[in-house]
Amino acid sequence: MEPDKLADILHYLNQNQQTGTIVFKPINIPPVPKTYSRRMNKFTYWLGIVFMKFMGWRIRGQLPAQKQYIMAIAPHTSNWDFVVSLATYFCLRVKMCFMMKETIFRWPFEGILKHWGGIPIERSKKHGVVGQMVGRFKNQPDLIIALAPEGTRKKVVKWKTGFLQMAHQAKVPLFLVGLDYKTKEVILGPLMEVGADIEKALAEAQAFYASINPKFPENVCTSAN
Repeated sequence: MEPDKLADILHYLNQNQQTGTIVFKPINIPPVPKTYSRRMNKFTYWLGIVFMKFMGWRIRGQLPAQKQYIMAIAPHTSNWDFVVSLATYFCLRVKMCFMMKETIFRWPFEGILKHWGGIPIERSKKHGVVGQMVGRFKNQPDLIIALAPEGTRKKVVKWKTGFLQMAHQAKVPLFLVGLDYKTKEVILGPLMEVGADIEKALAEAQAFYASINPKFPENVCTSAN
């Protein structure tokens, strides 16, 4: 993580502690289906628990029983989205991969991010990412890939459809997960099938995220228009 981003996180932690806005509440970790492969050790589990409790976040909903799916986490408007998502990942202790821009995979974080399941993605060039991920699903019977549909925390006029193309071509469902900063909940939403009508699937996904409160509302677009 870049120094300025780390400073922002430390400032946020200190601000919440000083203002007394931290509320300790049950995290509500859902039961993990037996179909899942497990990952993470006691330390990362403890780290996730401490963060979620300290920052007042909790999990709402259940994990699907499928062995393969794409987890779409949105809206993505802040670096904090990754931190909250990672803490949730640690709490769940499930085996999954997550796609991130390749610039994050630098020393000293590259090794640990890849160990946790990180997949570096070059966003400035076309490398057939959809095809590569479809190939992974064909070769791994218990693969879960997490990603941010927008691909950036900056405001976009319209979401790219790569994540939907990936689900459709790999013939795996899409699991919608929302980060609600108003209620401080990681919302495990519906599991949807993605057919040939990609625009219809996009509208369905964005309809779910329209009710989620992002960190920075001015940077979010949950309209298919």
